[in-house]
Amino acid sequence: MSMLNLGDDADELDKLQQRLFQLETLYEIGRESAGAQDMTGMLGVILPMVMGAFGAVSGAAFVGRADGKVEALATRGTSAPQPQKSPHEWASTMLPAIHQHAQQAAAEGADQQNGFDLLASTVGDVGLTVGIPIEVDDTTYGALAVGKRLIGEAYDDDRALLERIINNVVPYLRNVKLLESLRGALESEAAARRATERAQAETAVVLARSVEARDPYTQGHAERVSAFSVGIAMRLGLSSDERELITLAGRFHDVGKIGVRDAVLNKPGRLTNEEFDEIRQHPALSAQIITDVSLFREAASLIVAHHERLDGTGYPQGLKGDEFTVGARVLAVADVWDALTTDRSYRKGMPRERALDILETEAKEGLQDREVVKALVATLDTP
Repeated sequence: MSMLNLGDDADELDKLQQRLFQLETLYEIGRESAGAQDMTGMLGVILPMVMGAFGAVSGAAFVGRADGKVEALATRGTSAPQPQKSPHEWASTMLPAIHQHAQQAAAEGADQQNGFDLLASTVGDVGLTVGIPIEVDDTTYGALAVGKRLIGEAYDDDRALLERIINNVVPYLRNVKLLESLRGALESEAAARRATERAQAETAVVLARSVEARDPYTQGHAERVSAFSVGIAMRLGLSSDERELITLAGRFHDVGKIGVRDAVLNKPGRLTNEEFDEIRQHPALSAQIITDVSLFREAASLIVAHHERLDGTGYPQGLKGDEFTVGARVLAVADVWDALTTDRSYRKGMPRERALDILETEAKEGLQDREVVKALVATLDTP
């Protein structure tokens, strides 16, 4: 009789020790959950700890996706002895059923069950012995289940323990869900912003091409100015970021001519003061258009200044010396060079030597930057 009592006491001691370990695990699960950044990471940490608390050889955690399908976020040892279904097949069947069960109970005004009975009735089909739904804010979000014990039999209150574990991590699950929702919103916003930027960039390209299409004498002008500008920038030792900015500025420096009348843009003779005032507005309009394109915005400061001169006689702002950047000076010299050497509605393109004489004279008189003009010559002399 005493031997039987000793055995019973030993069993009770084993149970107490197991429960103590489970309580410690419960605490650890809460602590580990607090630092989770996403659902996969969280359930991946929780599942092996839960299995350890139960002494289980297998376990699985599933979530239902927005498209109605079920995703296994974490599985361990789920090749349990000859299950009738894979855990994934089981979850794919059961989670929608649990969700429907909860909705029906709510519609009928009945006491909403946590879905455990429905889950427990089939959990053995996948070699899992205890499972409960993961419910967050009255929504069945997924399921957590553990399999057969490595040692010992299942206890009657295993279900209650698993429920306590889930309840303990629900606040963290809620935070993770919120974090994932915020990430999704940010990603959607970023995607929308990128789409807007692409559309803006495409519009700017169309406008630039439209300007050149209106004036046959300037077709290819923007690309040539961009190419000359980059060559100059390289010989001046400007950084790759500065060269990239200059490339953009060259391509779009005249896009504001979309606001200039064709009669003025293509006039074969000398412009009147009023017509010249209209032409003088195009750098500011170009910069305004490009400023609206976030991808190109930084190039606007170069574009607006590409008709400025070091002595302050340029337009539209009359900037002097260091008031406009080296990049703008590069663009100004490249623009003048291409304008001098190509045919225009009012004159034929000049020979190379004549155009260089004009630029070098402007540099001596303080209109253009001497170093930039020298860099242009070096660029032209490079095969």
